[in-house]
Amino acid sequence: MDGDDWVSWISLYARESGPRLPDGSPYGRDFLQFFYVANAWRTGTVDQLYDPAAQMAVFHELGLGSGAWRLTLRYNYPPFFAWLPRLLSGLDYRTAYVVWLALQAGFLMLAIAAWWCEFAERRALFWPLLALVAVSPFLPSTS
Repeated sequence: MDGDDWVSWISLYARESGPRLPDGSPYGRDFLQFFYVANAWRTGTVDQLYDPAAQMAVFHELGLGSGAWRLTLRYNYPPFFAWLPRLLSGLDYRTAYVVWLALQAGFLMLAIAAWWCEFAERRALFWPLLALVAVSPFLPSTS
């Protein structure tokens, strides 16, 4: 990545449109669930992963327990999903969010590389698939 790429990355991160935490960090939509898991690893409370009271305590600590927040996302993934957020334990919210975005971008690059290899003899199928992945986040939701 050259300097211009980093500027684009930081610009995208700064424009995150979701609600913000009191310290200005982006809520990150469902990222709060993964930050909760990372916090559980850090504090040794993974056994309480699905305990609503434990989750609310962490959300209150982050400033999301006020009456202004009508929607509270609970951790609802299977237990084996909890190993990846462990990489974020010990990081502050903003840093963990950037690392999480970088992990997702890395997984996307691996998927694109795998598709490139898979469609080596059928490149005409690769490009529409790549276009669909590139455009899909920007399509309006029908729900």
